[in-house]
Amino acid sequence: MKSGSDLRRKYGGDILPVIVWQKTLDGLMESEFLKTNFFSGLSRFWRFVPIREGDAVPIIGNALYLSHNDDMMPCVRTAIAQGCRNVGLLHMGDENSQCDHTLYPDVDYVIRVYWYRDLLTLPEGSRCQGVHWMPGGNRYGMASVPLADLMPTSLRSMDMFFVGFIMTDPNYEGDDRTRMVDVVKRHSLPATIIGTPGWAAGYGAATYAALMENAKFALIPRGSAAETIRLFDALETGAIPISLRHDFLVDDRAMGNPPFPVLDSWDELPALHQKITQMSAEELDLFQRQVFDWWTAFKIAKGQKLASIIERSFLDADKAREVTPPKSPSLIHFVHQMMELSRLNRSDFLDGYVDLCFPNYGDVVVLIHSLLNIQKYQEAYDAARYSSPSGHGHPIPMFAMALGEILSRISHMTQGFRDEIA
Repeated sequence: MKSGSDLRRKYGGDILPVIVWQKTLDGLMESEFLKTNFFSGLSRFWRFVPIREGDAVPIIGNALYLSHNDDMMPCVRTAIAQGCRNVGLLHMGDENSQCDHTLYPDVDYVIRVYWYRDLLTLPEGSRCQGVHWMPGGNRYGMASVPLADLMPTSLRSMDMFFVGFIMTDPNYEGDDRTRMVDVVKRHSLPATIIGTPGWAAGYGAATYAALMENAKFALIPRGSAAETIRLFDALETGAIPISLRHDFLVDDRAMGNPPFPVLDSWDELPALHQKITQMSAEELDLFQRQVFDWWTAFKIAKGQKLASIIERSFLDADKAREVTPPKSPSLIHFVHQMMELSRLNRSDFLDGYVDLCFPNYGDVVVLIHSLLNIQKYQEAYDAARYSSPSGHGHPIPMFAMALGEILSRISHMTQGFRDEIA
């Protein structure tokens, strides 16, 4: 294992290196979701640093280590032992909460998929500023597209859809998928159920996406964990999920009661289907838009919250260092996100989004530097052009309004910032 300033220059600096084993990155089904949603909100450049088996892992601060299950944990422990600061852990896998969580209190922040309430509580006096949940996201090969480019629910041919491994042992009664299939068969519900021989042993990404995009509703039974990638696949493809009630769906720190159907038992599925059959084509399409717009707003808010955690850790690592303005696209990205949340009429996400962008005084100074140099961002006026689906709204006033909202919030949050940046 290597350490030293040479590695900081090679892998770090003001860039966020995401250090990961190559075999993990190659097999990570959610890698595209991470890039387009999680990391896109950062105000700094970032890059994956894939490490081949047998090569030295850089032991540095100002870095995020991606561990699938426990595969990167020994290197994280070494970074902590060597006194590295601003060490983050992105914990993937761990569906059943059986991995090593003992180092959570000793890193600077933890971001993990798979919701377990007890893992969010840290011992008093921990170095870690918090354990934060993020959705695992959809699998690679299922590109995110605007709702306008997705097939409306009313034009899709499959009423309900599921593809995946189904337990066939007649003596096994505890499987969620088995119970779901049993209800579908007993009530002759119009659901397309396709069994596969094992985990990830079914269709390729393109075929799977095509099937999801032709489903009105997607049945989402649990897998080895209650939280399943199938849920996020459905949300991205415009298939309305139908799930059982789980902790991560109803807790405000996770998905916070989403607008799609959530059942207490699969025995409720026939009654739900009866209600669906009574909906008009217009009502079905409106339902789809509501779910898709909620998901779009949720990703924006969650992505920005996680980005703010990383940015705060960078600032806390060395408060004495000169604060460098973020790369110029970050301000434009922020304005785009604000306008998108406004379009979706998600004031609940918008308030939290603005506040999370500026969690402390240092972030305010960074943004003001960018705003004072706004004339350098002439491309912003072209990049921020936006027209609502109805065709109304002039782009420049909307851009100016967004900047006005930023300045108003900053002025309200802190007094005397002009003296700081004069």
